[in-house]
Amino acid sequence: MQLKKETRILLINEVEGRIVATVLRGRARIENIIPIESCDKLVEFLESRKGIAAEINYVLDNNVCRSMSQKSISLSEIKDRELVEAVKEVEEIIKKAKMRMIQIKSRMTKI
Repeated sequence: MQLKKETRILLINEVEGRIVATVLRGRARIENIIPIESCDKLVEFLESRKGIAAEINYVLDNNVCRSMSQKSISLSEIKDRELVEAVKEVEEIIKKAKMRMIQIKSRMTKI
């Protein structure tokens, strides 16, 4: 699937039991990060079509919210190399944030 350079993709990840929705805007990379309480709230947010929700073109949910079907795509469907790199970059940032959260959590339990 060839996407426009300014396509907004909502990348869904789970960090420490919470949903983190990251809005990617093509070459601009991260445009917004939205903490969301649950998959139901995520669906409500997208269906509201208010604010940034109205701007989202596709959802890449990483199997976090399996009930998501709206505009859902997979990374393999994206043919634009720059958009794929942007998604991978954000996923790497989130992976590092998860690892850091685990480190902090383990230190807190030792105190």
